[in-house]
Amino acid sequence: MNFAHHLTIIRGGGDLATGVIYRLRQAGFPVVVLELAQPLVVRRRVSVAAAVREGEVTIEGMTARRAASVAEAVAQAYAGLVPVLVSPELPDLPHPPSILIDARMAKRNIDTHLDQAALVIALGPGFDAGRDCHAVIETMRGHRLGRVIWRGAALPNTGTPGIIGGRGAERVIRAPVGGTAEWLVEIGQRVRAGQPLGSVADHPMLAPFDGVVRGLIAPGTVVSAGLKIGDVDAREEVDACFTISDKALSIGGGVLEAILTAHQRGQLPPTASRLSLPTALGIGPAAEIVAFTGAGGKTSLLFALGAALPAGVVMGATTHLAQSELAQSPAVCRLGELAQLDLALRRFGRCLLVGEDEGEKVAGMPPDLPARLLHRPHVRHVLVEADGSRRRPCKAPAAHEPAIPAQTTLVVPVVGISAIGQPVAAA
Repeated sequence: MNFAHHLTIIRGGGDLATGVIYRLRQAGFPVVVLELAQPLVVRRRVSVAAAVREGEVTIEGMTARRAASVAEAVAQAYAGLVPVLVSPELPDLPHPPSILIDARMAKRNIDTHLDQAALVIALGPGFDAGRDCHAVIETMRGHRLGRVIWRGAALPNTGTPGIIGGRGAERVIRAPVGGTAEWLVEIGQRVRAGQPLGSVADHPMLAPFDGVVRGLIAPGTVVSAGLKIGDVDAREEVDACFTISDKALSIGGGVLEAILTAHQRGQLPPTASRLSLPTALGIGPAAEIVAFTGAGGKTSLLFALGAALPAGVVMGATTHLAQSELAQSPAVCRLGELAQLDLALRRFGRCLLVGEDEGEKVAGMPPDLPARLLHRPHVRHVLVEADGSRRRPCKAPAAHEPAIPAQTTLVVPVVGISAIGQPVAAA
């Protein structure tokens, strides 16, 4: 079975959602994750939500990367990455998703309903399968964990954390007051009973027993009193702090079962074969300089290809770019600050390189720079918009354009579809 064309939207990127994401990515599903601008996840080292703050995280070989736009997120998903898009609401997508999974673990239905996708799945209590969604996955530890429910609801929330290493509620660290959380320890660190862990608004928090710090909310996060912000594991298994839990993988298995069952029932829509953008353009792992010429979508293609390629992508222009287009890249570096380029590539995987501001535009790079960029240690592909078209759908070469960089390995001519069948004339 090939599920590479069934776009799957997952709302929430916490540790349980990450178990689902891992199972689906291993099975070949393209996944887009929606998260809050300030995620409140505790098990950050095994939560793709951490990419919102960190730019990119890798969990058990699976790379999640913050996406700057819906188009970028979808392109990354089809390229095999896990894009994390800040979007509390469901965004407008280029085509409806095959599958939507509510993995926010809110213990209630916030805004999920049956018509949001061909298959809608929800995790845990607060949902009624057949009314709010097509299937519910049991999330309570015990005999029913991971089971698929096609009619009815999961077991109700008890409000009591599950037993891990013989410890239940006492293993959870909660904010003593409202304020900013700060930590003296790190995830994976061994602690002793009574050891200071950190504080909220100068109110200290102590380790409840000997163990390993399993999770901590991101330092500097503003929290409310009583919110779960930390977790100590009595088992002292440091590796467990950095690997997806048995519970999360069990829930992920339940989600995969629900999808396969729906597929057998003919519930998932038929899809046509879909080529990835790098494959369609013949771009492989070898270092390349790709130049886009013509008109009618060069910039959109530049950013879409940049999102679809593995880490190590520098994007830019030898002409000009509009100031408004800079927001499409997760990182922007100036030509006078090349020392920041390697840092941006390590953190975000790709970076837009531009010159000085010129009103509503920014200057591009000299044509000889892309070849020199390929010698930098973290650069794999350089993508260059090498033509100006003043937003026209079609452009013929001029005496000064296109400005194709030296040592370019691939030239991609672009024309807007609105130009087809139209007379050609000077603008």
